[in-house]
Amino acid sequence: MAKQLPLVIAIVFMLLTAGVGFLTKSKVDTVQGNLSKTRSDLTTTRGTLDRKTSELKKTTEDLTAANKTVEDQKGQIGSLSQERDAAKKTAEDATGQLADKDKMIADLNKEKADMMAKLGGPASGEDLSAKVAQMSAQLAANQTALAEKEKLVDDLTAKSKTEQSQLQTANSELRRYRDNIAVHGITGRIQAVNPGWNFVVINVGDRQGATVNSQLVVVRNGQNIGRVKITSVEPSSSIADVIPGSMAKGQRVQPGDEVVFTGNRGTVQSQSAPAGNNLPSGGATPAPVVSQQ
Repeated sequence: MAKQLPLVIAIVFMLLTAGVGFLTKSKVDTVQGNLSKTRSDLTTTRGTLDRKTSELKKTTEDLTAANKTVEDQKGQIGSLSQERDAAKKTAEDATGQLADKDKMIADLNKEKADMMAKLGGPASGEDLSAKVAQMSAQLAANQTALAEKEKLVDDLTAKSKTEQSQLQTANSELRRYRDNIAVHGITGRIQAVNPGWNFVVINVGDRQGATVNSQLVVVRNGQNIGRVKITSVEPSSSIADVIPGSMAKGQRVQPGDEVVFTGNRGTVQSQSAPAGNNLPSGGATPAPVVSQQ
């Protein structure tokens, strides 16, 4: 029996070694599987980061182009304003000259009438004939000048109206470009959700361009599931109410969901989220957050 004891111990040791080896292989396989999944997730994350970087670059280029257009429109508005002021001044000067000509013609007509009254009718004297001819020539010249001034006033008035219309068009174009400089393309994520008070905390704030009353689309796995409206803005975060009736059936906002600004400040057009009933989002004071990422 004593001679068989070492053999038994050796067999037991071999069995233990085989068991430890089996367990070690199982753990190695598990670790390798987790490593493969982590690498796959990393590849997906890098692809998403590259896509977001490209979108941000395009948005930045669009914003730069829009700012340049705004500056160009400002320059055009300044030029049109100067031209309008110059045309207005010219029209005022022409109007004053026209009034002076009218007064001169009236004075000549009065002088002619006075002379006729004193002479008791037309006279045949050379002095009177020369005076009448001179006055008639001066009257004709004044009438021609008056017609030219009237045409100039009409032309300047028409030009002023055209420039005013161009100025209004330029102002409208400027407002349109200003309105289109929005938070288009900016995205963020929901950091925390309070289901009791129906509000969320997002990681986009005033520094990124978020403003009170801006609406955002909530996206999960590439699908729009609802909308929220910002009620309070901090430098790097915001609080937003879930818009009643905007959530897809069976869906709830969760930490980690993506939020997207898809339009101008205060306006979002959601294509796939169900239409809400436009009820007010409410202004209740938020309670402490109960669910966080």
